[in-house]
Amino acid sequence: MWSYRARSGLRHGITAVTLAILSWSAGGCQRPDQPPPDEAAAKAKAKPYPMRVIVADDPALAAAIERLWKARIDNELQLQQMTVAELEAARPLPADIVIYPSACLGTLVEHDLLAVPSSEALEDPQYEARDVFELQRRIEGRWGTEIYGFSMGSPLLVLMYRADLFEALKLTPPRTWAEYQELVPRLGRDALGAAAPPADRPWHATIEPRAAGWGGRLLLARAAAYAAHPSQFSTFFDYDSMRPLIAGPPFERALAELVAVNAGSPHTQLHSPDSARAAMLRGEAAMALTWPHRAGSEAPVSLAPDVRIGFAELPGATEVYNFVERTWTRRDAERAEDQVPLLATAGRLASVTKHARRPRETARILALLTGREWSREISPTSPAATLFRQSHVQDPQRWTDEGLPREAAAQYAEVVRDALSRPTGMVCLRIPGYQRYLAALDQAVQDACAGTQTPPAALASAAEAWIAITTELGMDSQRTAYMRSLGLEP
Repeated sequence: MWSYRARSGLRHGITAVTLAILSWSAGGCQRPDQPPPDEAAAKAKAKPYPMRVIVADDPALAAAIERLWKARIDNELQLQQMTVAELEAARPLPADIVIYPSACLGTLVEHDLLAVPSSEALEDPQYEARDVFELQRRIEGRWGTEIYGFSMGSPLLVLMYRADLFEALKLTPPRTWAEYQELVPRLGRDALGAAAPPADRPWHATIEPRAAGWGGRLLLARAAAYAAHPSQFSTFFDYDSMRPLIAGPPFERALAELVAVNAGSPHTQLHSPDSARAAMLRGEAAMALTWPHRAGSEAPVSLAPDVRIGFAELPGATEVYNFVERTWTRRDAERAEDQVPLLATAGRLASVTKHARRPRETARILALLTGREWSREISPTSPAATLFRQSHVQDPQRWTDEGLPREAAAQYAEVVRDALSRPTGMVCLRIPGYQRYLAALDQAVQDACAGTQTPPAALASAAEAWIAITTELGMDSQRTAYMRSLGLEP
């Protein structure tokens, strides 16, 4: 029989999840007054099924799950690591549970590899669904009208800034992209005067992640507030014709602003969120679009002694584009600076596979792994995850850089909570072939920043590439997947 060993920090007593673990090897439900037949009794005495878990592209997360499982559950775990390419090519998945980047959700569902988890798991008190941030619970794990994924944390690009410098200059974090654009020149070395860093110290007014795999995501994060109109579902494609919308005005504006900020940049390298974060901690920038974490680094970057860090949501916009009416409109006066988070920028989801041997019990075990207690020990180990529950806000330093003071960690936690508690967010592209679509956007950002194409021309080239990708993968199947990505059923 499966057995579960309680440890400090976990609730004691038998819960539905614990019962699921205990019943994993059982042959089905029997009335107490009906002894099982000989065959069932023999099966009950046999070695129970091992739990088969696949983790994609996250060795640290895999190691944390294996360590916690061995410490608290007596029975066998068969854990397999795969690359995303191997995962998306698998038919079927030889596992009961799969843990994967949030962007893979659509591909896995459209390939018929995932099962909808039982409602009992989502309602289990040990999982405590209401503790999960609203947009994580309601949108990021959803495909079509069903919830397939349990969140393990999904970082957002946030504004990381030098709180000490902002205070000295009597500045406040920008609330809109227009304010951000105006602020950047004021934070250049030559404009800082006495507040400027020493001449031999690297300095950037802002660092935006444009390294391979990030230019397209950066553009979408910048465009979200311009493109996510409250009265329309679609932002990337016209979901009737699958005509790309990314060459339209909201994306053109976002790319033009991105190019303006990065024009003549002294960067000797294109930054990832990780390297941007490290530069901020070393005191080499006034702002960066990134997120903090303490995972995945053998040599953590220390916070420079003269640096104090603050966090804010990415800027928003006072105008949003209406694709149907083809016009810019002002947001509601009471929400004039709406900020729209870009979901599934990174993140990890966990799901029951279509070939799980006992899907109901597997879902309950998954609820334990992603629930309130165990998530505090598993999620912080992944650089692609972050806090995702109201209860996590009370202990934010588990997820943030080792040298970051509690005050800054608490501010980051509040920023994430507020962003993921908003009424809406824009989900990063995650239909089959999403890597190729995003690579085309990466190229558009690179070409526009290099000056080899204007922003409109670069986006027009990306739109042509998107049409070719959609045609190659199948117009009808891609249309169906895109509608489901919006929470609709075709």
